[in-house]
Parts: sequence; structure tokens; C-alpha cells
Amino acid sequence: MRICHPVNRALDTVRRLNIPRFYTSILSMVVKAGAIALLVVACNPVPRDVRELVANLEANDTSFLETIRHYRDLGEQDKLEALYFLIRNMDAHFHVENEIRDPRAYASIPFDVSTYQDAKAVEKGYDSLIQKNLMIKSTVQDVRVITSDILIRNIDLAFTVKNARWSRNLDFQDFCEYILPYRAYHEPLEDWRPKLYQSFDIEYFNRLDNITQITKVMDSVMKRSIKWDYRSAFQLEEQGISELEKTTIGTCGDLAVYATCALRSMGIPVALDYVPYWGHTKGSHIWNVIFDSLGNAHHFQGGLEPVGEYQILKTKTVQPPKIFRHTYSKQIHNPEFNNTGAPDIFEKGNFIDVTNHYYPTSDVVLQIENTGSSDLIFLCVFNGGKWKPVYYGHVSGSKVTFKGMGRGNIYIPARYEGNRLQFIHSPFKLKIDGEIEFIEGKGKEPNLQNTKLSIYNQGVWLLDSIQEETSYDLFVWKENQWELFEHFESGNSNFLIVPQMPSDGLFIFDILSQSAKTDDLRFFVLENDKQVFW
Repeated sequence: MRICHPVNRALDTVRRLNIPRFYTSILSMVVKAGAIALLVVACNPVPRDVRELVANLEANDTSFLETIRHYRDLGEQDKLEALYFLIRNMDAHFHVENEIRDPRAYASIPFDVSTYQDAKAVEKGYDSLIQKNLMIKSTVQDVRVITSDILIRNIDLAFTVKNARWSRNLDFQDFCEYILPYRAYHEPLEDWRPKLYQSFDIEYFNRLDNITQITKVMDSVMKRSIKWDYRSAFQLEEQGISELEKTTIGTCGDLAVYATCALRSMGIPVALDYVPYWGHTKGSHIWNVIFDSLGNAHHFQGGLEPVGEYQILKTKTVQPPKIFRHTYSKQIHNPEFNNTGAPDIFEKGNFIDVTNHYYPTSDVVLQIENTGSSDLIFLCVFNGGKWKPVYYGHVSGSKVTFKGMGRGNIYIPARYEGNRLQFIHSPFKLKIDGEIEFIEGKGKEPNLQNTKLSIYNQGVWLLDSIQEETSYDLFVWKENQWELFEHFESGNSNFLIVPQMPSDGLFIFDILSQSAKTDDLRFFVLENDKQVFW
């Protein structure tokens, strides 16, 4: 209805007025308030939750108003509903921009991973820059920067493939979740859909017999110009579609994002599954899932391994602690984590737990005595030299339950006090058969003599054994913290001999030499008097 058009003309007039910025801001707020009122009473009322989001967030709300008006004028109700879906969930989406700056000149310092020979050199260069300079991190919220043009082009092209072979049987909610979104994950915001829509032969993909063929063809196409390269793990920020095409190298996440956007541009429903933190090594992982005509999900790694060939872990002794499916929509069953100190992976709430789609899982029930200021408890794994939360539970009475945990990991429960984790229970093994075994380590007297120990790590470019002429500290987990157990000078041996040592406890080495330090050392326990790493 044309009654909405004067809103944008009024805003343009305000912007052109040569008056102080303070008064311009006030006038703009008045005009926007009038716009919201018009949406309520004059133009086929906008859903209340969408109105409130536009009104309350620090949003680029003129873009929202322009896009709403656009589809109303055209009478395209389905596209209007798709727009409402995007708007009402948009506050959960963002990307992070990082910049290294010289603290003296406060000038930006470029960091290009492609100029380094290998991952070891990149890591060394990155660590050197970070130690000497400032890392400036800023979070860019989609609601503040997205434009009407991006929204309209994205929605129109998504509807162009809505009735393609692989998406025609989707219900509207699944279409909105797995075809419609203007972004795949946390990559920089860009208008990628028109380019990818033109780049791929949609008719050819529609003629393929099954989803296995689709992922094989996609892998073949991607491998011609893009490859996985661990150096990309040290990029200052995640790569978008255009950046990845330019650099031609990326992480598992970069490749998964590219495959997701490319397939969605052709009307092929795809999502991203991810491990927030591994429990047996450092880092995380992300890959793709594609949905067949019956709605069943099949996993693959875009640009690397198609359906039927991809394995998340090639060992049966450990499992991912948690596997989440990234969703565009906010999941209302996920609790509020605001002001709890929880990391971003929980705060936005746009994920669903799919761990049991991949592996047998166990519900872990713990007795909790003192929960402190919050009944929200996190279960943590050891990753990159730190305990990091992978899931949560609420205290009920004197118990807390963590549902569907991956087996073959060592966990410890904690709660946040401010921004710090406070550990509230002994660590425990969740064995591969589902059995729970607590690691008490409460200061038992040493009962083992001359125990032979070695250093363990995962990275191929890191230490492989005890290093000559390097000092080590051996720590034991005791009373909810690491406590020094013994100091060693390695000498010329590949092993350390501990004269006396308790058989019960969780232990870890710290390398004191700066040149040999790594964040990938693993802790260990003693089982049948032998060192077993976790």
C-alpha cells in the first residue's frame, strides 16, 4: 500500500537537512517511530515480535521497513513471511572482525598466511605478532549492517529454486532453515547468492540421481580451485565466499560454508554440523549435512569427502563430546545464557544437539552440593591447554543432568562466577561403554616407584618426545586446580622417571622452555601402573 512510501522520503529529507547531528538523530527517531505506527495500523499489520525487534534493537531498521514495503506492494505474502523469519531471528547472527595493531603507532599490521611456508611457520609468526602487538576484536551484528538490497536479492533467488527437484518437498519451515538464509555460519556478510546462482549449472545438479552424486560433483568442482590448508586456521577472521575464491585455501569451516552456500543457491537443502571443542585434542571441527527427499540427513565434508566416504573420527575409542547443528532460527528450548559468562556458542542459542544422530550417548547425572549464584552448570573438556564448556545442565534438588554426552572423554563440571569457571566436582571418565569413573586424586600417598613417563601431543609439527636440555613441571589435578607435583630436568633421555607417584590422579606436563612450548599437551592417568593419555 502506497501509504508506507512517505516514511522513506521523510528519512531521506532528514538526512539532507543541514542541521546539527543531534537534532537529525532526534528527527530520524521520530520518523522511525511513525513508521512503526504505520506498520501497525495502516499496512496489513506486521507480526508483533517483528515490530518489537525492529523498534528495540540498534538495527538498520530502514532496510527492514523498505523490504517489508517492497513485498507488500507486490502482494507476495510467502516472501513476506520469509522476510519475517529472517528478521525475527537475525539478532542471533554476526561476524567477528579482528585486527592486529602496533601499540605505539596504533597502525594496522597486515597478516597474510599465504606468505608462510607451512603451518608451523604461520603459528610462529602469528604468536610473535600477538605477543608484541594488540589484537582488536569487534563483533558486527547483522541487524546493524544488512541492507534491503541484500535481503531482496537473497529472498527472490531463494524462491526461484524453491520448487527445484531437491527442495520441492520441503515444508516452509525447512525451506526457511536450509535454503533461504543469507549466511551459512559466521562468515563476513556479503551478497553471495547472485554470483553462485550464476556460477553453477542448476539443471545439471537436478539431473543427478542421488545426494551422493551431488556431493561428489561438488567436491570435484571445489577441488579445482579451493583446497584445505591448515595455515588458514590462523587467518584473522573467517573467510566469506569471495575471499575464499581469492585466497584459494581455507579451513574445514571455510570449505563447509562455501559448499553450503553453493548448494543452497541451487535449491539443495544443506546445514552445518560442528564439534564446539574436541575432548581428545585441541580445536574444533565443522562439516556439512545434506538432506535427501525423505528429510534424512547425510554428512559430508565440502571440498574434501562426499557422502559415504566422510568419517568424523576414524577411531572407535573416543567420540566428540557434543555435535551441534547450526540453525538460522533461535531454538526456544535453549536456555538464556545472558550474564552467565557463557561463551558465544551457547549465548545465541541457534543450535540443536544432534550428537545421538552420530554416536551412542550417555546422560550424566551428578550430585552437586553447592551451586552458588546460578543453577546453570557446564560440563567441560580439556582443549588447547584449558578446560572449555561443551554443554550445560540445570540443578534440580541436589542433582544436575547433562543429556546425551559423547563417550570416551574426560569431563569436569563447573559454573561461571563472573567470566571465570569455578570447578565444583572431581573430573571423571565417561568410558566408551557408558561407564562413569571418577578421578578423585585427593592427595593419596605415592604408591608407585620409578614410573616411566613421556610427553604426548597431537600436532605433527610439535614435540614428539621428551626433549634434551628442557625443563618440565608435572602437575596433578587437586582440589579443583592444577597443583605442582614435581619439577624435572630432562637430561638426555626420551623419558622421565618419577621416583614416587600416586596411582590415582589426573596429571599433565608443562614445558618450561619457550622454544618448545605447545598448547596441545594432553593429560594422562595411570591405569594398571601404565601411562594412558586422554
